[in-house]
Amino acid sequence: MSQFFYWGCWGGRGSGHRCLDIHGRHVSSDDRPEELSDKHLDNSYPATLSIPNRFPPNQPLGVQRLVHVKTSTGAVWTLLSMWDRSGDERFGSHSNFVAEGEKTRDEMKALIHEHFPALYKRIITQAGWPSGLG
Repeated sequence: MSQFFYWGCWGGRGSGHRCLDIHGRHVSSDDRPEELSDKHLDNSYPATLSIPNRFPPNQPLGVQRLVHVKTSTGAVWTLLSMWDRSGDERFGSHSNFVAEGEKTRDEMKALIHEHFPALYKRIITQAGWPSGLG
C-alpha cells in the first residue's frame, strides 16, 4: 500500500497538530517530502483559500477541499483538507488526510473510512458540522 496519513489533532495527545500514520505513530517531517512538512500542512492547504500563510476569517465546518501536490521529485500526493474543531477549538484548526498518488475525492473517502473511521466520525459529528456532509 502507498503511504497514507493524517495531519491534525489526535484525541488525547494534547492540543497541537501532528502527522500520524494509520497506526497512530508520529511521522516526522524528515520522513515526508518538503511540500508535506508540518510547516506546509499547517499553513498551505486549508479547506478554504485565502492569502498564503494566513487563515481566512470564514472557516465553515463541512467544507472539504481536495488538493493535488506535486513534489520537487515529481511525485504526486493528494490531500483532503477540512476545517476541524473536534480536537482543537482554536481558530485555524484543520485536518488533512494525505495519500501518496493522485486520488479522487471518492478514493480519499474510501481510504479514510478504511484507516481512520473513528477519527473521521469525530470530525463529521462535531457540533456545527452540517448533517449529511460526510
